[in-house]
Amino acid sequence: MSPSLQNSYKFGFYLRAFGVSESDLRNEDDGVVDETRTQVYVPNDFVWQETNRYPALLYGASINPYRLDALERLTAAHANGAVSIKWIPAIMDIDPADPKISPFYQALAELKLPLLIHVG
Repeated sequence: MSPSLQNSYKFGFYLRAFGVSESDLRNEDDGVVDETRTQVYVPNDFVWQETNRYPALLYGASINPYRLDALERLTAAHANGAVSIKWIPAIMDIDPADPKISPFYQALAELKLPLLIHVG
């Protein structure tokens, strides 16, 4: 769990809103979606399919960099035409300063994909 998230005044709000405890979060650091506790989840495949139906829309994927298959998902999203990657660190429990995700940043740079981060 990210120390910066844990120290945020919003941390308790997010725990209550999503019905999880701190110990639950510690057991979920592999980046995989916990569908039993996720209130809204839109798979990348759905976003890709729907944006391809409308020429004015662009495909942006959401990939948790802690997933074991994060780099493969990033490569696949790029191959499918993703123009950006999106994170919501406070909800996805991503610490953008975590050195463990440096390979993900490197891959983003190599693919020339911008990273959109929702904060605050």
